[in-house]
Amino acid sequence: MRAHPAVLVPLFMVAVACGTHHESPTAPPGPQALPPGAQAPGWPDNGTMWTGKAALVSVLTEDECGRYWRGLSRRASVDWGVVIGPQGRIELDEDLSLWPTDNIHYDGVLDGRRFSASSPGLCPSRLEGEFNGDFTAFEARETVGSPSAIVVLQWHASRH
Repeated sequence: MRAHPAVLVPLFMVAVACGTHHESPTAPPGPQALPPGAQAPGWPDNGTMWTGKAALVSVLTEDECGRYWRGLSRRASVDWGVVIGPQGRIELDEDLSLWPTDNIHYDGVLDGRRFSASSPGLCPSRLEGEFNGDFTAFEARETVGSPSAIVVLQWHASRH
């Protein structure tokens, strides 16, 4: 028995309109650690990679901004990305191994060798520092949190 053409055409149109290919939803991938010295995907080509270490200066809070630091005194081998832009602009990204989900992105200004940058968010941060004469290293003070809840770190980073 042959199907009637009037039935086949509407069924074909329904199949095309609804689609026959279905994909099951997948969760987005979580943060992936980068190999040492690797550049984060999407990191600007004009950016340079740095490795830094920090010493904890003080913790004046037990909230979300300071709880992580209780019991810690140092951080080592932290990847940074630095982009020096036009008109004295600078961008710094702390902890690129967690890019793009959990790194700290700073925007700021560069005046000669001195820079000042900030990062908004749950724990607003400020980074102030200075590059050495040939721009291969920097020293910076990072202040994390509100005025009443502060974590202070002293950083030293050098370019790869």
